[in-house]
Amino acid sequence: MPYVPSQVSQCHPGEIDLQAELGANHDAGLLLLTRARAELPYASAAAGILPPMAGVYTAFRDLEGFIADSDRLAQLGLAGRPAIHPSQVAVINAAFRPVAAILIPPQGR
Repeated sequence: MPYVPSQVSQCHPGEIDLQAELGANHDAGLLLLTRARAELPYASAAAGILPPMAGVYTAFRDLEGFIADSDRLAQLGLAGRPAIHPSQVAVINAAFRPVAAILIPPQGR
């Protein structure tokens, strides 16, 4: 099991910063992010922390792309993502809402 300091409860990678740090162009950046996004849920589970968050979607006028990307990330097991525009909030809530099958009822009531 990977070492995770006890203060870490969830991973939220800076995807834009990661691409810039590695000098990744658009195509290479997408490949890099696809791999990282696929591996982070497994690494988080192995470390015993919450599922990871996705990065921001900067093309906030591209609602169809944002919906598709958010749905894909939710299917990979990511827990949510930040919004940079009010129009993104409803999409995030719809894509990352808890599934009834995984909701746990409160104990002792």
